[in-house]
Amino acid sequence: MRTSAFIGLQAMLVICSNVGYRIDTNQSECIIPQGMIELDSDFAEKIGFISSRFLSCSYLWGEGNRIIINTIECADRRRGYLRKLFKAIWDLGAEIAVRTPLNTMKEILVHYGFKKTLVQDATYGKVELWVK
Repeated sequence: MRTSAFIGLQAMLVICSNVGYRIDTNQSECIIPQGMIELDSDFAEKIGFISSRFLSCSYLWGEGNRIIINTIECADRRRGYLRKLFKAIWDLGAEIAVRTPLNTMKEILVHYGFKKTLVQDATYGKVELWVK
């Protein structure tokens, strides 16, 4: 990678992590807000992560070009809300990761082609991280 391109990328990561995200911006700009993505936030509304679809215990975490699902619970499991959320995130060109899913979620992740990996967590040791 050219030095100027690398510096530009670093600058964009700093900008994105400090000022949040605007989904209507140029595709070369940051696409994921960094840190906690709460229900009904501006970005969450644009991807369908809203309180009418997901319970209040749900939250996402932006990390680079990846959205990590730590906890998620659909308000109505048969409406396709999770599928629509996955699609909206992938349409942005972002990756999705799910930390230590329960059995029902594992079945969903296998269906959508997620791959199980093991990562080292500073607090919990080795944990599952399913990624696509």
